[in-house]
Amino acid sequence: MKIKHIEWCALLGLSLFWMSACNKDYGNYDYSEVNEITVSGVDSTYQIAAGEVLTIKPTINASKLDAADTGKFTYEWYSLPADLLPSDYSLLSKTVLDSSRSFSKPVNLSPGAYYLYYTITDTATGIFTRTRFRLEVTSDVYEGYLVLCDVNGTPRLDMLSYKSATGSTLVYTDILKRMGSTLTLSGKAIKVYCYPYLNPPYGIYIFTSQGSERVNPENFGYSLTYNLSYDFITAVNEKIIGENMIGTPSLIPGYVWLYANGNVYYAWRGFVTELFGTTANAYAGGSTFKVSPYIVVDQSSISPSAVMYNLEKKGFVSNGHNPYSTDMTTKNPLFNFQTGMDLTYMEWNYSGYINAILHDTNSDKYYFAKFTFNGTQSYWAELTGTDIGKATHFAVSPQLGYLFYSVGGKVYEYDLSSKQSILMVDKGASEITFLNFNYFFNRTVASKASTYAVWANWLNVGVYDSGKPAESTGTLEMYNVPPSNAQLVKQKSYDGLGKIVSVSYRER
Repeated sequence: MKIKHIEWCALLGLSLFWMSACNKDYGNYDYSEVNEITVSGVDSTYQIAAGEVLTIKPTINASKLDAADTGKFTYEWYSLPADLLPSDYSLLSKTVLDSSRSFSKPVNLSPGAYYLYYTITDTATGIFTRTRFRLEVTSDVYEGYLVLCDVNGTPRLDMLSYKSATGSTLVYTDILKRMGSTLTLSGKAIKVYCYPYLNPPYGIYIFTSQGSERVNPENFGYSLTYNLSYDFITAVNEKIIGENMIGTPSLIPGYVWLYANGNVYYAWRGFVTELFGTTANAYAGGSTFKVSPYIVVDQSSISPSAVMYNLEKKGFVSNGHNPYSTDMTTKNPLFNFQTGMDLTYMEWNYSGYINAILHDTNSDKYYFAKFTFNGTQSYWAELTGTDIGKATHFAVSPQLGYLFYSVGGKVYEYDLSSKQSILMVDKGASEITFLNFNYFFNRTVASKASTYAVWANWLNVGVYDSGKPAESTGTLEMYNVPPSNAQLVKQKSYDGLGKIVSVSYRER
């Protein structure tokens, strides 16, 4: 306590000394008012299509000079990519767009997100003010649902292009042709998949029975090195045929699992691009096993793991981004992870649960399993829904936990508690070719609360009408899922598509 008392006395004495010194300073100083410049009348965000004219007319005020006298000031408009890391944030990277007081000219930046800076400098004093806006340069493929379709047995990539500035959606068929891409799709359509990672900055993959490719995420351009075989460590002698891919966001920490050519591979896609290497469908010691194309990944974990299904043992296995997997063991015995049954369907959603449907071929019964990555089981029961054995597509509501399945042109909702099926959609002679709840990586971002967070809970239904022209047989319908088994509420419907096989959202 004495030490603290001495310290406070010393500080008090020092303060009094400085006060005394200031009081005795009778020097003659000439202070002048700084010319303060302010900018107003501008938006925080601008969105414009590449090549279109952007017009910004800021209101400028100066405290000492006439702000309208352009001879007293210099002006500069420049842009920087919005995703620059702090170590890259240098004015050497800037793109100067204009040197006029107001901005009104075409924006010839590549599609993407930028920060637009406006600097006004007082030429007499060098004092400047700088204002920053967000600039989104869009294109027809900037954002929206990518829809991989079948048209007369040939794959075609369509798109529901979403314009966030207006909240409108435009249907573009054969988006590769529209964008002038050199990629030609052939074979049987399998899957389209979009997910964010750092290097390259975004992945858009298209899988068909004749090959697996990715395209430039901004203009859908293509080169030979975009073939999936270039994502492998060693040269691949056979063509890579991907069927499934599940990734995690780039910073937590960016792993991706791939099912291709009957095997599962994993890689890290963070600050460097790690290539696919050894198979993950193997036990310690190197013995591989046949594995189901269904893979689930904990996309919310900072150390994600995957769950797969061993087709030989007929049981669940776990892989923690390692070169080998382990059989899952039962923690609370609702069921044995080594089921001895056929896996019909498996998914993970943001509810945090793995949902699986299994078929006991001996009894011809179907069962529903719900569990977590650490092996905690929460549900196991026979599925007794209407025509469940005839179902072709499945999806589980991440919000309410209902199981949806399609039979022909009908969609049923199955309540796991009451064990009852309720008919929700009946398209008559048309066929349901697709069901899902789209996974949005950025749904928790505050600015996406009114879009991604809402859409993540919509059931997407692909309807095929064979009576329409082959180029436009498909319709994508989107339904809100109410609680208490109430009827689905249709929110959106987009027709003119091909026969829908796979859907994935290109996020921003």
